[in-house]
Parts: sequence; C-alpha cells; structure tokens
Amino acid sequence: MLILPTIDETPGPLRDNAGNIVYEGFPADDLYQFRLYSLGTQVVMWTTIGLVFAVLAARLLDEKRRDVVPA
Repeated sequence: MLILPTIDETPGPLRDNAGNIVYEGFPADDLYQFRLYSLGTQVVMWTTIGLVFAVLAARLLDEKRRDVVPA
C-alpha cells in the first residue's frame, strides 16, 4: 500500500494557463449517487438471474425424477 500512488477519485477544477477556472470539476455527490444506483442495479439483476435459474433448475430436476422408474 505504501508504494501505490494516491487516487483522487473526483477531479478538481480544470484551470487554464492563467490559473482561471474553466470547469468547476466533477461533483462527488454525483459519483456517490452513480455508485449507489449501480449497486442497486447489480443486486436486482443477480437476484433475478438467481431466481429464474432456481425455477428452471427445479423444473428440469423434477422432470428427470419423474422419468426414473423405481425398481
């Protein structure tokens, strides 16, 4: 960790050669909201995939159990 460079995730203001601010920079609140919504989207997507897979796998396994005739 000591040899890694520091990371400034939200860029500061963009300045021209004279030192005047050209662009205020990226707001950290927008980055936080994006990450929060992104996490929520991942949770919904993987939960849906898991539930659909569980239903399809259960259906497939039930069909295989019915095909096996007890001896």
